[in-house]
Amino acid sequence: MKNFFLCLLVCLFATGCQTTSLDKATIFYERATFPDKLQRDTGIINEPIVQHGRCSLYLGTPSATHTTNFRFCTYALTEQFLLIQEWDIANAKYTQFMRIDFAQLTSVDLASFIRSKQVKMRETQRLVGISAIIDEGGYIDGDATERIFQAIKAQGIPSVGDDKLLSSPPAAAPAMIIIPRTR
Repeated sequence: MKNFFLCLLVCLFATGCQTTSLDKATIFYERATFPDKLQRDTGIINEPIVQHGRCSLYLGTPSATHTTNFRFCTYALTEQFLLIQEWDIANAKYTQFMRIDFAQLTSVDLASFIRSKQVKMRETQRLVGISAIIDEGGYIDGDATERIFQAIKAQGIPSVGDDKLLSSPPAAAPAMIIIPRTR
């Protein structure tokens, strides 16, 4: 019983840290130079950027609870849309992965579990879950994630009360294999 509670405590602490040091290694990001570099690389931002940073992204269908579409990214939030970028390591530049126009959203919700927070945005054929990550990588930035949610909700997008985090599907339980002995 003692081991069970110790295991439960470790799992609870790990839940709040859903990213790893891999996010810093896979996505280049420097806060001071990001807006200028994004403009040079993509040429698509002519509006002021309200907020930007590293992020983790889940994609699914509107009724999804689990998805295998996970990636690390950077985001740029404007008053009208949210841009999601990937890092093209071969060319050392940002490439646009996705643009989410707020006018196309049917709902926006803030899901949370312990220290993890995720903005869930629904369109007619897509569900996007995004969490801001601290600049140094490794941890979800709950405050920045909540500011993304508040900025989108301020555009008049309704909330449906969906408070469950999008996540990767649970791993299959290991199966026991019996190998008969030969004599």
